[in-house]
Amino acid sequence: MKETTILEKEKVEPRKAVLIEGLPGQGLVGKIAAEYLARQLKAKKIADLYSPHFAYYVMVNKKGDVRLLRSEFYYWKNDQGETIGGYRKEVKGEPQVLASATSQELLAKATEAGAKNSPAGSPIVGTAGLLVGLAKFRGLDAACLLAETPGYLPDPKAAKKVLQVISRMLGFEVDLSELEKEIYRSEQIAERMKRIEEQRRVLERERKRIEEEKISYIS
Repeated sequence: MKETTILEKEKVEPRKAVLIEGLPGQGLVGKIAAEYLARQLKAKKIADLYSPHFAYYVMVNKKGDVRLLRSEFYYWKNDQGETIGGYRKEVKGEPQVLASATSQELLAKATEAGAKNSPAGSPIVGTAGLLVGLAKFRGLDAACLLAETPGYLPDPKAAKKVLQVISRMLGFEVDLSELEKEIYRSEQIAERMKRIEEQRRVLERERKRIEEEKISYIS
């Protein structure tokens, strides 16, 4: 493949369209939020994008079949653009959603929906930031919503916070009950990992103590 290719499954001509981009980044926040939103709204898949600029590997499904990496486009009609992702940070309590935008008006809309202003001078790495920058260059309104996340595990809790802000901004409701189940499962996994790490530290301290006793005995 020498160039980026978009394979359309269905032609659509949206009016006053809003693009919501969610790609895998810190804590997979954007990916989780975008996929969940598409499922809950029963959005139709309208296109696949393939590109030689994607990472050089393929995905393998449960049956052992392989496929190229791709971006998927979904369409949902409901009588500006937003990008979503994760902002790596040690989170205590509820994660915050940090917003930046191409206009003060859109930024105010995001903060009214529950987001906080992104810290001045903080870079937005990857596609989430690039799309907002290109939107401004082309005279389009765009906002970037980044939820705080530790980043080392998939973070549905951060994805939920992003979806709450988006739904308020765009004026629609989305059922988050299924995401709550994912949050519970992820918290259980995180707790198990924490206990395993604590046990590892105890064993490591015990190993060092035994080694020190051996050295003292030999001396």
